[in-house]
Parts: sequence; C-alpha cells; structure tokens
Amino acid sequence: RTGFDIETVAKLHAGSVWVLLGLTVVAVAVLRTRAAVGLLLVLLAQGAIGYLQYFTGIPWLLVLVHMLAASLLGYPWGGASVALYVLLIVVGLPIGAGGRGGLAVLTGPTGGFLLGGIVGALVTGWLVDKWGRTNPFTVGLANIIGLVLIVYAIGLPWLGWRTGSGLFAKLTLGFQFVPGDLIKVVITSLVVVTVARAYPPIARRGSAAAEMAVSEKRA
Repeated sequence: RTGFDIETVAKLHAGSVWVLLGLTVVAVAVLRTRAAVGLLLVLLAQGAIGYLQYFTGIPWLLVLVHMLAASLLGYPWGGASVALYVLLIVVGLPIGAGGRGGLAVLTGPTGGFLLGGIVGALVTGWLVDKWGRTNPFTVGLANIIGLVLIVYAIGLPWLGWRTGSGLFAKLTLGFQFVPGDLIKVVITSLVVVTVARAYPPIARRGSAAAEMAVSEKRA
C-alpha cells in the first residue's frame, strides 16, 4: 500500500521498540523517577494491548484493555498508551480491529472512535486519579464518562460524516454496543479495585501527586 517492504518495516519497528524498551529500563534503574517508571508502564501496557488484539482478534477485548490501562496508569499515561496504539496503527502495524493497519484506518469510518479513545482515556485517567481506585462505583463512573460517553460523542458523528448516515442510524449503531461496554466497565472496576487494594501505591497514585503539588505550593 505504501511501497515499502512490509518485512523490512516490521524488522525495523521491532528493533526500535526493543531499543526503546531497553533504554527505558536503564532510565528506570539509573534515574528512578516517576516519569521513567510511567514511560515503562506505558510501553508495557501498549505491548499488552497490541499483542492481545493481534493474537485474539477480539475488538471488545481491546476496549477492555484500554479501560484497564486508563484506570491503572492514570493521567496522562493511560491516554499516552492509547495514543501510542493509534500511532502504531497509522504507521502500518496490523493491530487494529480485524488486523488492519495504516492511515486509512484513522481516516476511515471508525477513526473517530480511535481519536475518542485517546481523549476518553485521558479523562478517565484524570477522574480515577481524582476519585481514587478503591471504590468500584467511582471507577466505573470514570470509565463510563471517559471511555463510553466521550468515545461515542466523538466516534458517532465521525462515523456519520464518513458514511453519510443519518442521526437515527448513528444512534442505533451506537446503542447496540452499550450493553457490552457496560459489562467491560464492571469488569474494569472490579479488577482495578482488587489491584489497588492488593498494591496500595496504585491506589494512592493520584492523591499522592495532588498532595505533593499542594505541599510544593505551600513551600
């Protein structure tokens, strides 16, 4: 499609990813900063998202992983993970729904859902950092606002624009996925709360950052 040899591109990409991952591990070991750890978590989460989608071919599983990434990594790393996933699709990796890749995926009918996923993951991560990770109801609400409502608010109009379908057709198409999305929200809430209770630093991620910012202002 682009004129490049896919095998060569894949090898270059794989090599660059391993180099980046290795440098990130070194940065974590040497610097021991929150930014370095966050970058490593984003890379690992993105790898999990890509491989799950590639080997299973199940789009709904991809959305579930995005919800988990946004809720566990928080702001802005959850959104960065989804953005990296979209970028890899754009450069041609076949990790999109149905094993698709390339710029046409982003500019096509479902591109709005990808862009909405980035915005939604940022919002969900920010809300979970603010509300905490020990209450399944607030974690679920954060995911409904960010990765359901916002994604649909961006994705459905985009879909209508690219396909020329009317408002009723867009809403009908969107509503059929709502039950499945709510199931993913429930699963995400239970997993996040369980992880947060088992590993307290995850639960304190947002509140600790907020307390640090307040203490710096007072100082």
